[in-house]
Amino acid sequence: MTESSHVVRLLAGNAPDHGDMTTTAMPPAASPRRPAWATARTLTIAAVVVALFVVALPSVSGAPWLQIGLQLQQVPYWELGLLALLWAAGCSCTRSPSPPRCPA
Repeated sequence: MTESSHVVRLLAGNAPDHGDMTTTAMPPAASPRRPAWATARTLTIAAVVVALFVVALPSVSGAPWLQIGLQLQQVPYWELGLLALLWAAGCSCTRSPSPPRCPA
């Protein structure tokens, strides 16, 4: 018998003694890791999204980043914060796998 084996004695109430049963301990499972291609795919998608936001958004809207920045400066910071919270609340409601918890 090896060190990783355990002897289990099976006794159950009036059941007959079935003798010793030897079980072998399993080694701990390795933690699953993401494959390298999955990480590369995620980084590529993130880079494409950032590039679309930085390049495509201003060209499609016809507003350069300077004008966008000037417009954002006219909105008070606390209102921008409330808008960000509203956006985050909307995102959290749409991600739930169960029916939405958001008020109707």
